[in-house]
Amino acid sequence: MSLANCEMERPRQMSRIIFLDYLRIIAFVSVLIGHTVHPQLAALVANSDIHPTPRLLVKAVLPIVHEGGVGVVLFFLISGYIITFVSQRERPLEFAIKRIFRIYPLYIFAVIFSYFLTDQANRLPFKVVLLQCTLLGDFIGLPFTLGGVEWTLRIEIYFYFLMGILALLAGRLVLVSYRSVPVIFFMIVFVLGLAPPFTNGSIGWGGSWPATGVVTMYFPFLLVGSLLYLYEQGLVSGKAALALSFLFIAQYFILMPKYQPLWSDDHHAVIALSIFLLFWFFRHAFASGPVLLFLSSLTYSVYLFHNWFFFIARSWLESRSPFPVVVGPLALIGLFLVCVISMYMVEIPGIKIGKALARRMAHR
Repeated sequence: MSLANCEMERPRQMSRIIFLDYLRIIAFVSVLIGHTVHPQLAALVANSDIHPTPRLLVKAVLPIVHEGGVGVVLFFLISGYIITFVSQRERPLEFAIKRIFRIYPLYIFAVIFSYFLTDQANRLPFKVVLLQCTLLGDFIGLPFTLGGVEWTLRIEIYFYFLMGILALLAGRLVLVSYRSVPVIFFMIVFVLGLAPPFTNGSIGWGGSWPATGVVTMYFPFLLVGSLLYLYEQGLVSGKAALALSFLFIAQYFILMPKYQPLWSDDHHAVIALSIFLLFWFFRHAFASGPVLLFLSSLTYSVYLFHNWFFFIARSWLESRSPFPVVVGPLALIGLFLVCVISMYMVEIPGIKIGKALARRMAHR
């Protein structure tokens, strides 16, 4: 069965996959805490003046929020799963239009907003910022923006392109089918592992984290999420999905000391994969609700804004508030207000425009 000719109806398949909403919230909480208040939590654990019980509870949570690593891997697994889901239900042109209007409007708004709100205006020519808006900075050596979180979005774009190409070719080439997907995925990861690192430079404020090999290290998690969905739908065998996932993760651990030595002693990949598999196993037991959907919908805006706007808001409040204890909470409230406004004013309208344009193009 080809990617283009898959059945539109499948047992127990919903237009919205509820268990992913729960995972999105866990992911953005991990990233938000890991990038904003993790040092304070670590200091709390080390503070012997605090009762051991709360310190033990916080210590148990720290591996999940350490530098947001668990959240990032969860985002990749989620994206691999959901993009495979939508790619088999949408025609290639529809898929491309919807993905563009899903990711770019809010991203471009955040990049330009951050340019004028931070000190980038004194450092970067505006034409560089416009080029950053393309998410193709790996090909032209651009610095990362939005406090460094852009690196994950670049990888997302590569995966969208891959799935779009597979969907496009599926209707024209007999060899491109679900049976060939494991082979294609294996070849991609094999080449990434042997080739020089695709991404270089630094991530984060002050270049605190080298970006060497992040595509090589993290792109395979998108493929693991995709394989799990294909296995769930009976489109690839369980043995193939398990074997490839094991190989991809093994390569991740083998290359980690070489490309990302700062993460060599961290367990975020295994923790994220375990959480994802646990939620997937019980996926039919989760119920939806308005609060869940609202928080899940905030995921993208929080991810784009948290690693720079929070610090700007906190710095502004520190210079004006006589009560230091309220600075952090007020900065978080300000961050969420900006995210909510951006979601309703930019992200949702962009998604609606993409859907309308895709419908219009489909009728031509």
